[in-house]
Amino acid sequence: MPPKFSLQSVLDYHHRRVEIIEGELGRLVQARHEALGVLESLNLEQERMLMELSELQSGEMDLSSITQTRFNLRRTQNDIEKQEYIIQSFDKLIESKQAELVQAKQDEAVFEKLKEKEMAKFMERVNSQEKILQDDIYVSKAHRQPVSGREE
Repeated sequence: MPPKFSLQSVLDYHHRRVEIIEGELGRLVQARHEALGVLESLNLEQERMLMELSELQSGEMDLSSITQTRFNLRRTQNDIEKQEYIIQSFDKLIESKQAELVQAKQDEAVFEKLKEKEMAKFMERVNSQEKILQDDIYVSKAHRQPVSGREE
């Protein structure tokens, strides 16, 4: 039975850390995706208002409707700018979280490598002990067998 890795608790910590960061990254990506959906809706709303404004400005003009539509259009444009800023913020957070994840995976890999080396040393010792036992068995069998040429 292989021995327990002496730094297993440290390895477990790094593994949990990687899982936590992956979860955080997933939530950030999902939030960015939702923010893109909001931006797309705002862009569609802006297009709709531009078409509405175009229709209001042709033919008989209703100045109060035109004013209200322009006001709504400016508000939507401001919302679009805010949403684009939010998406840029998510992009920066995601990039930072990805770098953190890479570092956490590298840290975990260091301890995995140490575990592999420790296991390899253990297996080397076991194999060495098995060879010694096999040699001992061979030598003991050789000494127990009668030597046919020595009888007088």
